Amino acid sequence: MTGVSITGTGIYPFGRHGDITATQMGAEAVRDALADSGVGRSIDAAFCSTAYGGVAAGHRVMGELALTGIPIVDIEAGCA
Repeated sequence: MTGVSITGTGIYPFGRHGDITATQMGAEAVRDALADSGVGRSIDAAFCSTAYGGVAAGHRVMGELALTGIPIVDIEAGCA
């Protein structure tokens, strides 16, 4: 039997951050989520949801962290 568990969360502070890219903000949130989870860098898949984040935002974030080679699902909700 397989299941899904969310074991950690992370968020970048809300606000304007003119000198930091969205990819860098996402990478910091993922670092926080991994630290919160206690699983280290052992993950099976990544899901990235953005609003106007651009093509492959999750792939860019995970690439920034050298966490590739897993399924990375990008969900764009610009009209939501």
